[in-house]
Amino acid sequence: MLKRKGVIAVGIFSVLFGAAWWTNGTIDRHLYLHELQEEEGIQLLQTDTTKVILHEPFKPREYIRIIK
Repeated sequence: MLKRKGVIAVGIFSVLFGAAWWTNGTIDRHLYLHELQEEEGIQLLQTDTTKVILHEPFKPREYIRIIK
C-alpha cells in the first residue's frame, strides 16, 4: 500500500514537472521568435546619462522613502 502511494506520488510529480518543463521551453521559444521579428522596427535612442541619482539603501524596517 505504501509503495503504491509512493509510485503514484512520483508519477504525479513527474507528469507535472515534465509539463512545466515543456511549457517553459515553448514560452521561451515563442518569446525569442517574437523578439527577432520586432528588432527590425526598433530604434535605440541615446539619452542623457549625466543625471544619475544614487540613493542609499533602505534601513531596517524602512519599506518606503518619501523624498521631497
